[in-house]
Amino acid sequence: MQMAAQGVIGNQPNTESDPVEERLRNQIEEEKKHYKSTFERLKGLKTEIEHLQHLLQKSKIKLQKDFQDWWNQEAARLQQNQCSESTRAGRSQDNSPRPPSSSSRHDHHINNQDRAHQPTPPTRELRALSSAGLASTSIPLTGDQQTDADILAFIKARQNLLTRTGISFTH
Repeated sequence: MQMAAQGVIGNQPNTESDPVEERLRNQIEEEKKHYKSTFERLKGLKTEIEHLQHLLQKSKIKLQKDFQDWWNQEAARLQQNQCSESTRAGRSQDNSPRPPSSSSRHDHHINNQDRAHQPTPPTRELRALSSAGLASTSIPLTGDQQTDADILAFIKARQNLLTRTGISFTH
């Protein structure tokens, strides 16, 4: 700064350059270039991250929708099965008692085999749901222990939410 002031005051051209000053100027220019390139790289990464977050949100919504659709289908199927069973039970009460035919014994045997192959939910969750008034046969399960535990946790959380909001819960 002193050299520049002397150059202006004395009207002497400043031909002499300070090597330290030149080195610092060059270093500043290099740091500016590095900063700009890093800034542009981070700007690109930010755009990519925002895009991935958007895709993640869309996937999350789709997963929730797909699960809700599956849940509704299972509930409708279960309700239809329960209606069919109650209709069959009503018909059998109207008819006079007869000994079971070989085909009905066969059907009974097949139904018992199906029940034997159905997965059983983890005991703790089943106990919690039974105490909440849900029958274990009314819960559609997948057979995968972790998935079934997640389904049971969802049912319990859903029931708690509905109870808190005052919506009647019929399963």
